[in-house]
Amino acid sequence: MKPVLLNDAIDLYLQDLIERKEAPETTLKSKRNTLWSFVYFAIQMCTIMQRKVQNFAS
Repeated sequence: MKPVLLNDAIDLYLQDLIERKEAPETTLKSKRNTLWSFVYFAIQMCTIMQRKVQNFAS
């Protein structure tokens, strides 16, 4: 499988839902918001862990 950027993966997932007509627009909006909330959370956690590693190494 080819590596995909996270934002592209989210877009592909949402596009798949649209094409399958499995989700109304309100559901897509909710899923998009939830996924992006997770992305921001993951970024924050990575930043915190990186700081902890840097503090440990110094």
